[in-house]
Amino acid sequence: QRIKVDHNEQVQATASKHKEDIQEISSKHSKEKECIVKSNKKELQVLTSKHDEEKSSLRKDTQDAATELNRLKDKLQRQSQELEKERKERRQDEEDHEAEIQWLMSENKKMKKDEESIRAQ
Repeated sequence: QRIKVDHNEQVQATASKHKEDIQEISSKHSKEKECIVKSNKKELQVLTSKHDEEKSSLRKDTQDAATELNRLKDKLQRQSQELEKERKERRQDEEDHEAEIQWLMSENKKMKKDEESIRAQ
């Protein structure tokens, strides 16, 4: 009977010790898990922040590029208009010169006729 009681007490003591060990391990595991979760959350925040900064930077770069593209398009359009204006002016100048040449040739013919008429008299 005494051996049985001692054995029961020993079993209960061992079981109690195991329960304490399990609780200690469980508590330690929970704390480690909590630390890992906190660390992962911080890392996620840092990565999210970096990603947001990169996204913002890319958005700004895209806006800057679009602004520059529009500026260059406007410049090209102005230059094209200036070139077209210059072409029209040059064409008009050529037409004016051609008309002046035709007029001078006509005047020259009249003068020759007048000259021949004067000689004939």
